[in-house]
Amino acid sequence: MLRLLTGVALVGLAVVHLRIASIYESVGKHPLSIGDQFYAQAVIAFVLTAALLVRPHRLVWACSLLFAIGSLAVLIYSRYHALPVYGFAGGFQEGWGVRGAKPAAVFEGLAIVLSLLGLVTARSAGGSAVPAARAALHR
Repeated sequence: MLRLLTGVALVGLAVVHLRIASIYESVGKHPLSIGDQFYAQAVIAFVLTAALLVRPHRLVWACSLLFAIGSLAVLIYSRYHALPVYGFAGGFQEGWGVRGAKPAAVFEGLAIVLSLLGLVTARSAGGSAVPAARAALHR
């Protein structure tokens, strides 16, 4: 269930970015425009979702956690400071009122919490499964 909920948060994050990416294609130069970065962010979120559903290894949980933290950090930073954008003199900054900012923050926050829970759970489950497997082999 945790994998599914984390996947829903990541897919939500991806959908928000896909819905607004075309608006930002002109901000910066291709392939480093903000729109292009939003498309890349959506692809990464979909790949992480698939990886969590197929093989919920600790490394996948950690990647999901770091991705969500990085996404939220950039979003928050960009609300208060200008982001350096290639081909866009002076950087780029927007407020919280812009379309997609608040839903993205919610999905990123959920992905952080759920990924952290997944990482902790995977660690404890992985640690207890090894001794049980060894004991079963020695019987």
